[in-house]
Amino acid sequence: MSPDYRHCRLKTVDTYKVELKDVSEEGRLYTYRVTDEFFASIDAPAIRKGSLDVRLLVKKNHDVYELSFQIEGTVVVSCDRCLDDMDIPVDVETTLKAKKASSVEDDDMIGIPENEECINVGWLIYECIVLNLPLTHAHEEGKCNQAMMDVLKEHLCSSVDDDFETHDEEENSVMDPRWDKLKEILNNN
Repeated sequence: MSPDYRHCRLKTVDTYKVELKDVSEEGRLYTYRVTDEFFASIDAPAIRKGSLDVRLLVKKNHDVYELSFQIEGTVVVSCDRCLDDMDIPVDVETTLKAKKASSVEDDDMIGIPENEECINVGWLIYECIVLNLPLTHAHEEGKCNQAMMDVLKEHLCSSVDDDFETHDEEENSVMDPRWDKLKEILNNN
């Protein structure tokens, strides 16, 4: 997770603030409804829209804050093949740790500046969602925009044919004589 959670450009920034003084060992539960406005406000283009429910349980154990996220819902992203919007279900359960410190050397720990009394979890929510999406976003076979797939097929086929022709020409061409010298060295060993 990126420690740059403070740079989240949410218009409703107070909505995602967790007051650290209110957190105890028993924990405190926060609930959020993440909608299109959230994704429009975040300065990250991976997700266009969405509708998700977020439950965040924050506990304090000595000087470490444990943030347990449960995120369920659907996000809208572009299909990697046809570029049309598509829905992807999200079901995330993850726990992050945070600590007040000027610097944190543990990659699994989020550093909170010592003078801050709250943490904005908006960016953390976004990262939890994005990091749990599949690497490729593609409609099921036959569900893509057919017009776009026809254009893609037209360009893809001509490109593949060109590659085969180039490969055939390379096989029929005379081998560089330097390779022969190298083969002689290998055969002598």
